[in-house]
Amino acid sequence: MFKKIIISLVIIITLISIPVYLHLKNQQITNPKSDQQQKLDLINQAIQQSFRQTSLIDLYQKKLKFTFKQNQKISTAILSLDKDPYLQITALQKAIKLAKIKNKYIYFVDLSIDHPYATLKNY
Repeated sequence: MFKKIIISLVIIITLISIPVYLHLKNQQITNPKSDQQQKLDLINQAIQQSFRQTSLIDLYQKKLKFTFKQNQKISTAILSLDKDPYLQITALQKAIKLAKIKNKYIYFVDLSIDHPYATLKNY
């Protein structure tokens, strides 16, 4: 009797564990990302949605420096990893729009500090 109970338990456990094992095996294994990497991915996504031609130059002290083209002119921008990336991109787009109204282009813009600034140049 005791042998039958043990064998039954082994069969039940085996029947339950095989589908669970197969389910877990088929799930993708994800690597945890650091907060900084998640912020960097979010900023990169915002940049890619807003600008067609960009290139990452440097990442230092929670700041991202990149270049982008506007009307065949290359501009440089610095963004903060601590601030909302979409707000920074929106501010950058507004600065580009104001520069176009003044018939200029943005040569350099730093949105990473409390008092952001931009350097404009004539075409």
